[in-house]
Amino acid sequence: MPRGAIAYAQLLERVRRAPHNAPIEVLYKLGMTIADSLSGVRADGGESPIALMDDSTFAGTARLMTGFDLIRGEVEGALPDPDFFLALARAHGGAADVEAFRAVQATMGSGYLPVWIQQQTDHSGCTRFGTGSLVDTYAIWRTFSSKYPGRYAERAREELSSLEVALLEDGCACGDRASVVRELRLFLRRFPKGRRAERIRARLRQVESGAARIKENCISG
Repeated sequence: MPRGAIAYAQLLERVRRAPHNAPIEVLYKLGMTIADSLSGVRADGGESPIALMDDSTFAGTARLMTGFDLIRGEVEGALPDPDFFLALARAHGGAADVEAFRAVQATMGSGYLPVWIQQQTDHSGCTRFGTGSLVDTYAIWRTFSSKYPGRYAERAREELSSLEVALLEDGCACGDRASVVRELRLFLRRFPKGRRAERIRARLRQVESGAARIKENCISG
């Protein structure tokens, strides 16, 4: 069994026995550390640990890692189940835990890619500019970070960073150039004085002038 999986299962049991304010964030961080170790490519360039598991080890690890979906095939990895952690937070956690997993649930929906990406292959897709999904998701995590500074900080930073990269650099648009313009303008209406506002304005000018390279109706991969 992977290192840490038994510790994760034991901590999950402790959380489930706690009436409130259980260490759900600690549990989640431990689970994510294990998930990263399972998904990563080996130093020698070989297959990931999860790909090398026999069926018995895979099944045993899945039982220990309740709350994570273990995947093998075209896509490999261990991904947290937002619905599981939200239910756990509501039953045994505090307000920050509940809001964190509401944010994760809103970000991921029912898929393995965030809601602002339209899936086209097993692991990639185009960016849904013009739908407001990037700006809405950015607002969720910005609000969470302001309300609960220091809580689930790594996840919040990762989400905000991914969204900023998409807004400032991504050129694989599901729609046309006008859809990118709409999303950037929406961002500036919502966050006219935000820390990224000036860079978004510069990006908007580039897109409107045709200087920014945008792949319209993009097919990823």
